[in-house]
Amino acid sequence: MTLLPKLATKTEATIVYTFAERLPKGRGYHIHYFPASGSLKDLNLVEAAALINKDVETCIRYSPGQYYWPYKRFKIRPEGEASIY
Repeated sequence: MTLLPKLATKTEATIVYTFAERLPKGRGYHIHYFPASGSLKDLNLVEAAALINKDVETCIRYSPGQYYWPYKRFKIRPEGEASIY
């Protein structure tokens, strides 16, 4: 994923991750906002993508049961790690 770091570097935009957590019994949603854990400005694309992946993982870990797992964002695993799908 390189579009976000390219845009952030070009525009100097602040990156904020946002997701909606479904509340039990159809009571609506709670919107969460998390700032990026670091600046993408001085990173190369590989480092920036790694930072973005780490931040997205943080959002998923907040409520993994509500993540859309069929998307298979993490289908490429580090060597030696089992598939999570």
